[in-house]
Amino acid sequence: MLTEDLDLFLEDFGVDATVASKTATVILDMPDRDLLGGKVQSIAYQVTYKTADFPSLKYGDSIAVDGVDYKVLEPST
Repeated sequence: MLTEDLDLFLEDFGVDATVASKTATVILDMPDRDLLGGKVQSIAYQVTYKTADFPSLKYGDSIAVDGVDYKVLEPST
């Protein structure tokens, strides 16, 4: 969990995200890494957002980030 003021990060790196009918600015981190000596590639995307923007986000919810649809796997609290 970040304790810094997210407004500065969201202003510089943010993209629009929509859950149900609510749209807010989020930061999408799309790292990838090779596992098992490059035989498997893991993609674990992460969205950083203000909890107040999506307070009830939970496992299985749909979220559209920058026009691309995703499913929530592990919402953090």
